[in-house]
Amino acid sequence: MDEKKVELLVVIFCIGLFVLFLFLGSIRDVIHQYRYEQVVVSAGDTFWKFYQDGYYADLNYNEALYEFKKDNNTEKSTLYAGDTIWLRKEGIDEK
Repeated sequence: MDEKKVELLVVIFCIGLFVLFLFLGSIRDVIHQYRYEQVVVSAGDTFWKFYQDGYYADLNYNEALYEFKKDNNTEKSTLYAGDTIWLRKEGIDEK
């Protein structure tokens, strides 16, 4: 093979790898299923308490809080007694 063809094949291979990694990164949430639990917040409950109890255990705290807000379609992180929330655990999606 001449040098131009080798360079072209290397470029095509690199672009292919790049596209593959983009695709795999974007489907992480699709292929990683979770089990959700609906919880009614009691007086004194905090997201930190739920996090320490093992919810969102696969994430660091800031990522977990972001995902909690996304899962519950809210911008607030303060919990009030009587609130009904969804909490995520690893496993099969049951939401």
